[in-house]
Amino acid sequence: MQFKNIQFLLTAILANLVYGAEKLVVSQLNGLFTSGQVSWVKNNVFTCGATDFTDFSRSSVLGIFGNNNNITQNTFNLPPHWSFSVRFDLLLYQSLDNNIREQDIIFVKIEGVTDKFLKVDAGGGYKLCAMGTSWGDELVLYYRNFTHNLSSTTILLDTNANEDVSNEAANQCLRCPTNSDQSGSTCQCKSGYYAQNNSCIEYCQSGFKQDSTGQFCVLDFCDKAKCKSCDNVLDICTDCLSGFFLIDGQCVNECPSYSTASGSICEDLKSKTSNGVYLLKSMFDTNFGESEVQGAGITIEGFQGFNDKASGALTTSCGGKTLLGGAYLSSENAIITSTLYSGLDPHWSVVIGYTLYKIDSWSTESVQLFVDKTSIVTTVKNAGDGDSNICGRLSKNDQIIKVSKNITHSSSTLQLQIKSNLRGDTFTKSFGIRELYILVDYCSSNCQECNASGCVKCNSTYYLYNSQCVLACPDGYVSDSRNTCQACHSTCKTCSSPSSTSCLTCQDNNYLNPDGTCKDSCPPQFWGDNSKWQCKPCDASCYYCQNPGNSNSCTSCSGTLYLFGNQCQSDCPANTFKLTQMFNNICQTCHLSCKTCDGATSDNCLSCEAPNLFYQKGSKTCSENCQLNQFKNTSNQECTSCNASCKTCYGPDSNNCLSCEGPDLFYQEIFKKCVQDCDKNQYKNEVNQTCSTCDPQCATCFGPGSNNCLSCPRNLILILSLGQCVEKCPVSYYKNSDINQCLPCDPTCQNCDGPLESNCTECPQGLLLQENKCVSKCDDSYYVNPFSSICQKCDSSCKTCFGPSESECSSCALDLIYLNNSCLNECPKNYFTVQQTDVLECFECHRYCQLGCSGPLKEDCDQIKYQYQIVIFIFVAKSILWIVSSVIGYFLDKRQSKTFNSIIKSPRYVTKSEKVSKISLKQEDDKQEDSQQQEEQSQNIEELQNEQENQQNYKLNKLEDGQNLNFLEQIMQSHITTKKINLKNKIQNSQRSIQISEYQQTNLESNHRSQTKMSSLCFPTIGTIQNFNKTNNQKVVDNQGQDNESSQQQAYLANNKFKFTILGNEWVSLFYFYDSEVTRVTRAILIFLKYQAFFLSSELVYSVNFI
Repeated sequence: MQFKNIQFLLTAILANLVYGAEKLVVSQLNGLFTSGQVSWVKNNVFTCGATDFTDFSRSSVLGIFGNNNNITQNTFNLPPHWSFSVRFDLLLYQSLDNNIREQDIIFVKIEGVTDKFLKVDAGGGYKLCAMGTSWGDELVLYYRNFTHNLSSTTILLDTNANEDVSNEAANQCLRCPTNSDQSGSTCQCKSGYYAQNNSCIEYCQSGFKQDSTGQFCVLDFCDKAKCKSCDNVLDICTDCLSGFFLIDGQCVNECPSYSTASGSICEDLKSKTSNGVYLLKSMFDTNFGESEVQGAGITIEGFQGFNDKASGALTTSCGGKTLLGGAYLSSENAIITSTLYSGLDPHWSVVIGYTLYKIDSWSTESVQLFVDKTSIVTTVKNAGDGDSNICGRLSKNDQIIKVSKNITHSSSTLQLQIKSNLRGDTFTKSFGIRELYILVDYCSSNCQECNASGCVKCNSTYYLYNSQCVLACPDGYVSDSRNTCQACHSTCKTCSSPSSTSCLTCQDNNYLNPDGTCKDSCPPQFWGDNSKWQCKPCDASCYYCQNPGNSNSCTSCSGTLYLFGNQCQSDCPANTFKLTQMFNNICQTCHLSCKTCDGATSDNCLSCEAPNLFYQKGSKTCSENCQLNQFKNTSNQECTSCNASCKTCYGPDSNNCLSCEGPDLFYQEIFKKCVQDCDKNQYKNEVNQTCSTCDPQCATCFGPGSNNCLSCPRNLILILSLGQCVEKCPVSYYKNSDINQCLPCDPTCQNCDGPLESNCTECPQGLLLQENKCVSKCDDSYYVNPFSSICQKCDSSCKTCFGPSESECSSCALDLIYLNNSCLNECPKNYFTVQQTDVLECFECHRYCQLGCSGPLKEDCDQIKYQYQIVIFIFVAKSILWIVSSVIGYFLDKRQSKTFNSIIKSPRYVTKSEKVSKISLKQEDDKQEDSQQQEEQSQNIEELQNEQENQQNYKLNKLEDGQNLNFLEQIMQSHITTKKINLKNKIQNSQRSIQISEYQQTNLESNHRSQTKMSSLCFPTIGTIQNFNKTNNQKVVDNQGQDNESSQQQAYLANNKFKFTILGNEWVSLFYFYDSEVTRVTRAILIFLKYQAFFLSSELVYSVNFI
């Protein structure tokens, strides 16, 4: 048996609290804890393993209890209250026997109430806590509520049913907290103390303040820890600090589910309704208990808590928050039902919302919301939905879903259900909810029926006006048969019906007409009474009238009557005429210009007043001036027409003209006549229709200026296009003697001798003269003469050029090749031809090409030229090398010969080694005694010692005189001193052999490291001239031991001549050839000829192979 997660929820009452407030007062055994942190009688603490159950994995439990360790209990002190609830998780651990006779029964005893629990299946359940065993645990979600008012209670868990727990009986007597007085069934804090958290305290806690009654500590909406600015009058916050949200004057950490965040403000859904009221708002506290659930009228079906049976628990904890339902409690067939709300006032919509927790592995399963048995919202989820684990199984994802639905609803009853469609037990999938609310949008007061726009039907004694219910319709409205206020016509102030003919009074500046309409004027035969804004009848003679409406107040007449003054008459007086108009006949006065008339305007005259006005019969007008083709006839006070040829005149005849009529007549002022043709030296002036005189330079003309000439006097030439007479034709003109005119050149010419473009003699700026034509660019085979801007012919070899000679080409004629401004038939020596687009050009060969090439590279040279060039280069280089080597060799050879002679004639020292040089060995018989062998060995040892002494002496002499020895001296000394005789210690096959070996010439190499590598190559066989073949059968030569100077010199010369003549080591012969000067010169020439013959033959072979 294990025990964890115990909670006490108390329901307490203080004075003036209408409803009990449920508070969490004890919360123990949560998460990880130790024995030292547990106040139970037996405080065994066990840590669960890493199971797949979030609430138990790596968490501590109180226990394990059983067998000899079978009881634990704890007493809790409680503040004043009238009831409390207990909720904890009980684990029936592993192998508890389900046989009643085995007494594996767990007893929970609280306040005289005993609950017993027995595992349903001894080996069944889930691995909630322990790992590595085949036994499972069964979970009991324990819950009970007790009516209780004592200061403490005790909880006992036991496996023995015979033990009792001492406790006090519960009763309904109320016990008040310290610093309070009991008054009936309530408690009231003493003066100077304030009620908070079931206690009476002297100072309110942080975030709280005294209320206006001075009895309670209430939440301080203006708490400076959250509120930025406050309305001190309303005592609410108006702006929150960063990180907080404002709702209903309070700053909160996050917006509740019945609101939406907009910036730093939580907008309550209620603010988006017309008359919204929360019917239910429950389970919003972080921790709530079953009492709050039951108090909200919520009932539960299908909750389990102990295997597949109900344990009485309604809540679980998930992620630190209490859920209705939840892991291990609510799954398949679980139903949450609200109370049936009845007698609801008229309303039109309901918003229902809650926070749904999807826990563990749903498989396309859902939880549905039903309203009045109709499905409204179906929330379908899968196992993979959610991104974290909150509670339940660790290996499964959980998800928190905010569900909110606004539905149209007008029924007086309302009931909602939340049903589970999950298929499985509570340990594999489950759900829970919290933060449940129902927001009803009611109709306005006295409204019987409404919608989103407002009220649509009122109670019987009220009228519907603008979606509101009123006792009477306002002005401008009238009720209809449905008690709805209908607007009067827009012209009516009051009316009997909505029509325009039902006005009772009118709007300002409108008159009530006899037909019940309101207009801005009255109808005919009525006048408007401005005092009452009504229309009254006129006198019968009047069509329209004015106040007071009698025969002298007419404003218009009709029929045969005409208005004059304010009366309607049948005849009009003098100087007027009858003007008949529709319903407005009047005696109209004539125009002031008329003597008599038949209308009111100036064109209705019949005669005119004298003496200043003249009558126009055509227009029936009187005016001071007649028309242009008329003159004032004073005899009859009329305007009379002029002669037909005159435009204006002063009398009726043709010689009374002042100007002429029509475009073909011109006025001659002398004769006062209008003629068609002017005189010869005159032109027709169409500006004033007169005959005007020409300019003196013109013979004939068409205008008054000197540029209006049509012909010239004999001494002048006419430029017809300019209308001028000149003595000489200007630029861009040429003289045509046949017609005595200057005619224009072609537009491309600046000067010319004819009209064609090929008659140019000079071109304008920017153009060039080519073959008497002006062109913008010279043709091919022409070039521009920079001094005359004339295109001149190129040389015949040029296609284009910049000068007249054959060396001033810029491109060539067909089949010619361009090179350095010249055009050639073929490229010169050491040049090759390249085709570039349509142009042939010569380019210079590579500098190594002497006999021509086919391209710019060295490889493009003609082969014969390139090979001979290489031969010449090699011949010159080798000749220089031969000359330098011969000069150097001459001096070195001369120095060498002197040194060699000195070595041969004068040996540097004589030591005991001379004895060794004259040793002659005789072959002994195989039968000689061993004593003789030992004697010979002793003698050889003495000789070796002498040899070593000679070497030491040699080194000393060399140090003294090392700088005077050249390379050949050291060779000869080394030849004499480096031989030694190694005698065989053993005789094989009855023969004795003497092996002569040579020391490695270490001293020679070390003394000559500064010599060139050629020296080591030139003498690979030094010391070998007198060597013998190293075989067992070979005997020593030169038995007499003779080693004179002549034999040494001859051997040295023979050796070198062999190398020089047979091996051809010419380099050694040049530097170390000892011979007479004639011989040396002859041999050097032969070496040079040999080199040249070799290279010439190799070049010839190369050339043949290449070709």
